[in-house]
Amino acid sequence: MKAFIVRPFGTKGGINFDDVQKYLVAPALAALDIQGSTTEPFLQAGNIRADMFQQLLVADIVIADISIHNANVFYELGIRHALQPNRTFLLRAKSRKDSRDYGRRTRSRSTCERTVISSMTRNNRPAS
Repeated sequence: MKAFIVRPFGTKGGINFDDVQKYLVAPALAALDIQGSTTEPFLQAGNIRADMFQQLLVADIVIADISIHNANVFYELGIRHALQPNRTFLLRAKSRKDSRDYGRRTRSRSTCERTVISSMTRNNRPAS
């Protein structure tokens, strides 16, 4: 089974998305024996558009990190919904400002399978 991970790169909005991939997403996929990748391998080849469309179409599952407002993530998520409306999972960092169950609200307004709200500790490890 193959997964395609849609996410920002680097640190944005106080979130290190590379660490989220390394310490949260990759171990979870490995535990389920699912191979996963982002568009990062395609960046070196130049124009990633065709490769990205292909991955969004053929991936068994797509994990989209919607922790911050990122146009590329929303664009790719919209393409996935148009091509394959099932097996799409949202991931969102838990904010200290969250006072309500955003995950429940997100699920009811989207065609995604599930929204996972995650927390990272100060040393960028997933919170237990």
